[in-house]
Amino acid sequence: MKKNSPILVWVLGFFVLLSSCKKTEVFYEEDGLKSAKGFYIINEGAFTMGNSSLSFFDFDKNEVTNDLFERINTRPIGDVFQNLKFNNGKGYLVVNNSAKIEVVDSASMKSIKTIEGFVSPKNIEFYKNKAFVTDLYSNVITIINSETFEKKSTIEVNGSTEDILLSNGKLIVAVNQSVEYTADNQQGILIIDPETEKIEKYIKLSEGAVDVETDYNNDIWVYCTGFWGNNAPGKLYKIDGANYKVKNTFDFGRLAYFGAPLRLNSSKNTIYFALAAVGSYTQFDIFQMPINATELPTEALFSGAKRYIYGFHIDELKDELIVLDAIDGTQKGEMLRVDLKNKTVKGVYNVGYFPSNIVLKY
Repeated sequence: MKKNSPILVWVLGFFVLLSSCKKTEVFYEEDGLKSAKGFYIINEGAFTMGNSSLSFFDFDKNEVTNDLFERINTRPIGDVFQNLKFNNGKGYLVVNNSAKIEVVDSASMKSIKTIEGFVSPKNIEFYKNKAFVTDLYSNVITIINSETFEKKSTIEVNGSTEDILLSNGKLIVAVNQSVEYTADNQQGILIIDPETEKIEKYIKLSEGAVDVETDYNNDIWVYCTGFWGNNAPGKLYKIDGANYKVKNTFDFGRLAYFGAPLRLNSSKNTIYFALAAVGSYTQFDIFQMPINATELPTEALFSGAKRYIYGFHIDELKDELIVLDAIDGTQKGEMLRVDLKNKTVKGVYNVGYFPSNIVLKY
């Protein structure tokens, strides 16, 4: 029987130990991530490239951890990470072009379940034990049992559905047409009863409804991007939350494409939105206005000059504007923390490809 030398055994054992450490290494222990304060950064990734990722900014450490999902679960998220929402101790990662939703434990971000079988899931909202999933290229809203993760039923719609939120016991859904716009196609918002799963009302607006928010008065704000095919301009609508009649229409006068352009402050009396600069499809400026405004603001809160702003968020506790810069799309993006009072940049951090959204964690 051939014997190995003590030195060889020690070296082999050392490398085995190293490899096992690398294999199980994560940035946070379960309790550490649970107690950490900061925000998640959704890195959408480039279409078909499969380079979506999740980052986390830690306030105390003043640093970003990238590839959080991949490091914890030892596999990538997928292609086009669209949205992240938490419900009853679980996180739901909506992965658009991978046609799936990754369900994770909200404390540890460890994978619990992968829900598949969608066409192109976009956003998700919850009501009791139901999860409602909108879809970009399918004419249905899929309803998932949030306890068993099984598909329960669907709601048929005439168009693509994008943003969705629950307000005053009703679901408000942005609906548009991804390919073409005709007089017969739905473009605006749907009001759905989550109990009966029936569409109660359709409010027709203009082309490209993508984002919805509700303010202090329960009025509904809808951002429509417009449509390049017929030169329809983007518009911002304020709709009465009680009778669903349009109160105000703010015409941008130009195409306004932006994926998730609306935000409200915590008091819900100020609305923030992103708008393409005149003559540009890649420079976006961020504006703010009170919810009782009758005209659009003329001066930007933050200029996107020399940046490709792909997402933003307001953190009032830190009095900061969080700006997500995709740079040129071929390289990983950046996250900027901007002081809301003096508009100075407090810090710039490297994140993933096409950073698009922020989810606060306090």
